[in-house]
This record gives sequence, C-alpha cells and structure tokens, in this order.
Amino acid sequence: MPREKDVKPRGRMTAYAFFVQVCREEHKKKHPEETVVFAEFSKKCAERWKTMSEKEKKRFQEMADKDKKRYDSEMSNYIPPAGEKVRVIMVVYFFWPLLVGATIPI
Repeated sequence: MPREKDVKPRGRMTAYAFFVQVCREEHKKKHPEETVVFAEFSKKCAERWKTMSEKEKKRFQEMADKDKKRYDSEMSNYIPPAGEKVRVIMVVYFFWPLLVGATIPI
C-alpha cells in the first residue's frame, strides 16, 4: 500500500537494524516452520554483531548510509501538518523552563 504524501517519512534504519533484518530473513529461509523467540534471537544477533569485523559490517553501514540519504531527501520534502507545529511549541513552552531551572507561571 503506497504511503500518502502528507505522512511523515519512515525513520532511518541503522546498520545494526539492517543486520538484524538480514539475520531474520536468513533464519526464515533455513527454518520456515520454526517460531522465533525474540529475546533469544536478538541476543544471538547482538553476539554475532559484536564479533563481526568492520569489513563485514561495512555492507550494513552502506545500507544505512543509503537509507539516511532517502530519509533526509524525504524529510526535505515533508511539510508537517499545522497541528504538529503547535504541539512542539507547547511542549517547548512547558518543559523548557524546567530544563533551565526556571518556574512556569500558571
């Protein structure tokens, strides 16, 4: 289903996210009937990622760089709805003084 033009672009993926996605696809091909326990699967992926060399990770970093360009391009063309700006302004108004140590008059 195509995305609408006024929908905020999907966030960019990291190299690690691409790696996990590829691991999941490989696992599905090797074990199509097996259900995956996410906690175990993510631990195995994390261990594998930590032991990979920079050369092996480069493939996933290139995928992440390409996705970052896609995201930046889509965000440059994205115009947020009017209500979204108001919400950001209200959050800044109410929380900024707390961050800088001031009080808000109510």
